Amino acid sequence: HRTCRAVCHPHEDSPLCRCALCVALYSLSVVPFCVAGSYTNDESLFFEEQEQVTEPVADMLDIVFNEDGSASDQSTMANMVTTYGQPEVTYSETYKRNMATFNNPYGGSGVDGFGVNYKENYLFRDMLSNGHTLETICMLTYDGETIPNSEAKPFSSMESGGTGFLITTISGSRQNEICFLPNTTLTGGSVWRWATSGVVPERGKFYHVIGVYDAENSKARIYVDGKLCNEIDAPGVFRFAADAAKWFCIGGDPAGAKIGNAWRGSVVMARAYSKALTNEEVQMVCQKLERETAIEQVESQETKAREGIYTINGIRVQKTTQGLYIINGKKVLVK
Repeated sequence: HRTCRAVCHPHEDSPLCRCALCVALYSLSVVPFCVAGSYTNDESLFFEEQEQVTEPVADMLDIVFNEDGSASDQSTMANMVTTYGQPEVTYSETYKRNMATFNNPYGGSGVDGFGVNYKENYLFRDMLSNGHTLETICMLTYDGETIPNSEAKPFSSMESGGTGFLITTISGSRQNEICFLPNTTLTGGSVWRWATSGVVPERGKFYHVIGVYDAENSKARIYVDGKLCNEIDAPGVFRFAADAAKWFCIGGDPAGAKIGNAWRGSVVMARAYSKALTNEEVQMVCQKLERETAIEQVESQETKAREGIYTINGIRVQKTTQGLYIINGKKVLVK
């Protein structure tokens, strides 16, 4: 009670303040601000209620891949998911969930993929523009010794605007690296914000990627496997993709009603959050994934080997070609 000294006991030898507030605070064993004529300006002694951080939920989009080759959205928005071509849905032993594999030409015109249209979904659009977070777990493959120098996109909605993930082409300091690419503008024109990660993906390796568009602070951030790789300025307002591209593609990027910049490889997860996740919230998402995976890995060691044929990456298949496989729990080289 900072006014007590002047009002209740102005003299140094005054007794304990007996105003209603001080009596109440003292009786509740709260820090006694007014004792024997003294008071404090030490703000470290003031009580401030701390905001509790809760585990983030992918409330805009949370894609699950179904055994029949289709996909569905288990977020609260329950968006309709369209299937293109015949993506191959298999079970990932690593992530303990279904995954989709797209046998598209790397970076070219694709056939296999999934789409979520939000052109007429104005709530979804508001959420994107007010700040959003995208999350994916993906793996690429390609022919040859090195990554083709073409843009390939596992989860995106881009055309003259928009947002999403891609493997970039070599340009200046950019290599063929994982990138989060929202579009914001100060003048109305299209300006891409290249949140590059510096991570050049290895063929056949899965990466957990999170991209954050922080509209309030005009920033874009990218995390790979829980590590903050880059934070860049993203001034202005969010610029949407063209009307024909106002749909999220899993397995490529919208090219009108078709799939462009196609992904060749697998996608385990495709999620969208209606907020710019903080670093603390991103770590909660990553830790949850680690806990789920670690628990399953321990349990799998305590049970007998799973029967069936799997690739070295844990993808279940019906038959083998040349290469290394896990067959009934044992590694086998098929020639």
